Amino acid sequence: MLVTSKRMYAILSVVAVSAGVVVSLATTGPDEALLGRRLGEMIGRILAIFVIASLLPTIWLLIRREHKKDARWPTLLGIAVAILFGFLSMEGAFLEQKLKTNLTVFSPLGCSHQVTFPGTPELKNLTAQGATFIQANLYTSDSFIRAECIPNTDKKPKTNAEIINKVDFYIKQNGLTKTETSIEVRPDGIYAFVRGHKLISDRWSTFKIIVVTNNQSVMSIVAGGVSEKYPTKIVSEFLETLKLRS
Repeated sequence: MLVTSKRMYAILSVVAVSAGVVVSLATTGPDEALLGRRLGEMIGRILAIFVIASLLPTIWLLIRREHKKDARWPTLLGIAVAILFGFLSMEGAFLEQKLKTNLTVFSPLGCSHQVTFPGTPELKNLTAQGATFIQANLYTSDSFIRAECIPNTDKKPKTNAEIINKVDFYIKQNGLTKTETSIEVRPDGIYAFVRGHKLISDRWSTFKIIVVTNNQSVMSIVAGGVSEKYPTKIVSEFLETLKLRS
C-alpha cells in the first residue's frame, strides 16, 4: 500500500495521540488524566510527541524528493521515534514522581512554620546567639538549600531592630555581599527577604534568605546556586514550600 506524505502525518498523529494517552494514564491514572491541569499536560505531551516524531520523516522527504510519493520508511521512522519519546517521557514522569515521594518536611518542635526538602537533608544541632536549634542542609550538583528554626521562648513579638539584627546575622553567616533587603508584615508573621551574592571558587553564586518570625518562633531558609543558573528548579520549589505548619 502506498503511503503518501499526508497519510504519513495522519498515521503519526494517531500514534502520537495513542502514546500521549498511554503515558498520561500510566503516570497519573485514569481518574486524574482528564482533569484540569493533567488534561493540559496530556495535550501538550501529545503535541510534543507528534512534532518530534514528524521532524526526521519530514527532513527525509525534503532531502530525498524522488521518493516523496512513497513515505513508508519515513513513516516507520516516525513511529519508532514516537514510541521511543513516549517511553522516555514515561520514564521521566516516573522518576519525577519518585523524587516527589522522597520529600522531607522540616518543622522542629515549637516552630510555627514548615518547609519541604526534595530529599533527606543533613541535620545539625547548633548553638548561636544563646539559642540551641536544629539546622537542615541539602546539597545538589547546582543548588544549596538550608532551613533552621528557633522557638521564641519569651512569646513576644520581635521589634524591627531585632528583625534587622537577625537578618544581619544571616547575611554575615552566609558571607553575602551586594545584598537587598525588604520586610513585609503578613497575617502569619513578619517576613524579611534578603537577596545577595557570594564569590565561591571564582564563580558568583546568588542566595535568597527568608526569615519569618512571630510570637512562636523564628524560621529562616536559605537557597543558593551559581548565578547564571539561578534560580534552579529545586531552589524555586523549595522557597515556595514555606508555609504555616500543617
